Formats: sequence, structure tokens, C-alpha cells
Amino acid sequence: MRNGTPDRFDWLQRYGDLIMGPPPLPAPLQPTAAAQAFHRLAYNKEDNDCGVRALAVACAAPYVESHAAFKRIGRADGGPTSPEMVLKAMPLLGYEAVEIWLLTRSITVQECGRELAGCEGGYVIVTCNHALGVWDGEIIDWDRDSKQRVCGVFEARRIEQ
Repeated sequence: MRNGTPDRFDWLQRYGDLIMGPPPLPAPLQPTAAAQAFHRLAYNKEDNDCGVRALAVACAAPYVESHAAFKRIGRADGGPTSPEMVLKAMPLLGYEAVEIWLLTRSITVQECGRELAGCEGGYVIVTCNHALGVWDGEIIDWDRDSKQRVCGVFEARRIEQ
């Protein structure tokens, strides 16, 4: 346990690359059924789900829980996500979104990744057409080296009961 948040991200070191879409694993290295709960293989026909993936990473939640939260706020399967949807879905996973400003100038995703490198916990980076999840200072997304401009950065803070 770190900062009152359970360490649900031990799977990240083992299966995080499945979120980012690497080449297929050889048959003996395919993940177990339990590991599949943490990534999107069950939703391989899902499109426009960057917000779902970003929220799963930032809130230390399995993809299926994040997907269900988006569905509860009205996102259709395969439909687009928006920053507003990410902010509405976050409390359904037990987190609140706190907007943070890293710099007073505009920055790219790549620069934002460097700024967040030492941070602990989960964050969501929003650009004009993409959302990226950050855990413990590492951007967990295929587009982590992007030159896109960042529109907002939100910290996922656990809601105290």
C-alpha cells in the first residue's frame, strides 16, 4: 500500500505492454485468464477507447471496470470519449479529478511526460483528440512520445470514505 492506495499495479510491469499494443506474444507466453481482466483483449473491436484506457491506468482499475464506468455515463461501445466523460467516470471508480498545471506555457505530451517523471500515483493527460494514462511518472500509452499539445492534466485522487 502506498499513500493509502492499494498496489493494484503490480500487473503493470508484467502486462502493461498489452495496453499499448505490442506484437502478439508467442503461444507459450500468452497471458492467463486472470491477467486478461487487466487489458482490453476482451474488447478487441473497441475503437475510440483512449479515455477508457487512460482512466483504467490513472485509477489503478482493470479495463473492464473502466469500460463499465464509461458505459454507465452513456458512452456507447466503440463510441468516442471526451475529457468531460473522463471526469464524470472517475468518481464511479472511487477517484476525484484534480486539475493540475505543470507550466504556464503550452507543452507537448513528450514534455509533460518528463515533467511527471518523478510523480507518484495516477494522472490523465488530455490533448485535443487523445487521452493518456500516467502511473508513477510513466505514460502508459502507445502515443507517449507525441508532439501533440497538452490541453489538461488531471490527477486521480482517491475519494476518502
